[in-house]
Amino acid sequence: MQGTCPPVGHATPPTGTTPCLRERPPVLPLIAETDRPGLAPEDPYVRRWWTCVLGPTSVADLLRLVRAAREGGTISRPLGLNGLVRAGLVRHQAGVVVIPIPIPPVSAPYDRRIPPWLRHAHARELRIATGAS
Repeated sequence: MQGTCPPVGHATPPTGTTPCLRERPPVLPLIAETDRPGLAPEDPYVRRWWTCVLGPTSVADLLRLVRAAREGGTISRPLGLNGLVRAGLVRHQAGVVVIPIPIPPVSAPYDRRIPPWLRHAHARELRIATGAS
């Protein structure tokens, strides 16, 4: 049974086995101020519409990264980090996660993930959030 997970129902692995769960490595989040158009991470638009597109775990991870960067600390590597990188919301290299601020609005190809019946609401809220008329 060397190197295998214990059967379901056991609270601790048998002697001589390795645990199934591994501690996630730490990452150092840093904020990079940019002049691109976008929104503050705390803006309700970010939470509502990026959650609609990426899911709640990824958006919660983004907000935890921003908080850790502002506090100057490290955090365990977020589970949703790969999705944040693919969406262009963060950059990750060698244990450092760079968060460009402001956060961009949802755009192609991710806007197609917003259900059709919500796209009008998204466009309206985006105009309000960015101050466009």
